[in-house]
Amino acid sequence: MSQGKLQESELETLKIQEQKGSALINELANVKLAESDIMDALKALKVERQKLFDELKEKYGPININLADGSYEVDEAPEVEVEEA
Repeated sequence: MSQGKLQESELETLKIQEQKGSALINELANVKLAESDIMDALKALKVERQKLFDELKEKYGPININLADGSYEVDEAPEVEVEEA
């Protein structure tokens, strides 16, 4: 096996590319962690929202709410029970 040495500019280019690759992998890991935090926050919001909907339904009955002005209409459609799998 013969040996040799890269030119300094070639070696420097390889080192820069290696650093960029490492930085991108690190950034991707941070994005994945942030994604996990966001998903957890969305799940918590969904629970809070359902709790509020249940409270409003208990207070006002089944209603359709206009978020622009807070008005609502009574939903007179029959309620259907949905079984969760």
